[in-house]
Parts: sequence; C-alpha cells; structure tokens
Amino acid sequence: LAKILVTLATLFVLFLTCTRSQLTPVPKNQFVNGLVIGNPSNKHHLHFTFDLTCVDCASWYRTKGAAILDMLSNSSQIYGTINVFPLPYHIAAFDASMAALLVREKKSNADALKLYGNMFQNQQPLSNARTAMLTRDQIRDSIYKEYLRDFGISENDWKTHYNDVDANLETRAEFKFACYQSITGTPFFQANGVVIPDGYDKDAKAWIAFFSDLDNGFAHRSNNPIQM
Repeated sequence: LAKILVTLATLFVLFLTCTRSQLTPVPKNQFVNGLVIGNPSNKHHLHFTFDLTCVDCASWYRTKGAAILDMLSNSSQIYGTINVFPLPYHIAAFDASMAALLVREKKSNADALKLYGNMFQNQQPLSNARTAMLTRDQIRDSIYKEYLRDFGISENDWKTHYNDVDANLETRAEFKFACYQSITGTPFFQANGVVIPDGYDKDAKAWIAFFSDLDNGFAHRSNNPIQM
C-alpha cells in the first residue's frame, strides 16, 4: 500500500509540473499585437492571420488582398491587423517570419507590409519544392538575396538576427498566439473579433458593405427595441 501511495503521489506531482509547463502563457511583446494597418481608433477591426509561405495566402493577396490592405490604409471606419503564423508543414515558414520580424524591428510597419507583398508576389523561393533539399543556412541566404537585401538590411544583421535567441522567441510568440486562438490554417479572417469563414471570398467592396450592414443592423435594432 505504501508503494502505491508513493507512486500515486509521484504521478500527481508530475501531472502538476507538466500541466504548469503546458499552460505557459503567450509571451507579451509588440509583435504579438500584430502589424497594424490604418487608424486603430477606427470603429471596426479586420484581423488577418497569414503564413508568408502559404500558397492560398499568396493567391488571396494577388487577387484581393493588396486592394483590401490599401483600402484599410485609407479608411476612416475600418483598420486592420496582420499576425504571421508560420505553419510547421511549410519548410521555410519560420525563417520567413523571422525575416518579417527583422524588417519590423529595423525598418517600419510600412516596410514590413511591403515585404509581405513581395513574398506573396514572388513566393517560389520559399516553396517546399525549392527548399526541401536546402540546409537551414542556404534557406537563410536565399531569403536575404530574394527579399531582405532590397530593404537595405545588411547580411550581417540578418545572420545575427537569425541566430538571436530573443528573435527566435519573438517569432515563436506569434506562432503561440495563433495556436491560442485555435487557428489551424491560413489565411484566417476575423471581423471585430468574430471568425468569418467566407473571408477569403470578400474583396474590398464586400468588406466595406459587410461593416456597413453591421452598422445599419445595430442602428435598426437600437431604433426598434424588442417589445415585451
């Protein structure tokens, strides 16, 4: 009986230890808050979650996304936020996310947004087909030549950033943030905190109409209270 009790006590301690480690909160830093587009004081919020190496994200950007992001930059009603979610089944996803983090740190949000566009418009160097046989260093060097060099970032700064523990943890924080929201794929769309399953199909005009309908609906309900 004593042995059984000791075993149970040991298992209980291990359970508490493992549970505590699994519940480690998402680290708080400015990058988990996402890249903001437009005026964050606007009434409505459109939130995007992208993987920079995702072909569906690239297709969305080329057909609708660029115009939507431009609309958000000039809107007086809607602003946007982008979080990067490096999906583990895309070989270069984490490296691309680290590159995006560097541009945000060294340059500006506008430059980071331009980098996202460059990666979506020219995604082939980041594809699994291209990177499957490359080493991590070769992927790192390819990202610099294809994308980062155009932003005036030195190769040494990129290598230092790439091997920096804090930069790695900050990139992981965005991954954790997406997992925390139960996001499993990209692109992912939320409007005012609510998941929009057909967000991929909406263009800029459709999003404007979507939020306008929300405003009209709220106004209608406020002017027509439920009669008891």
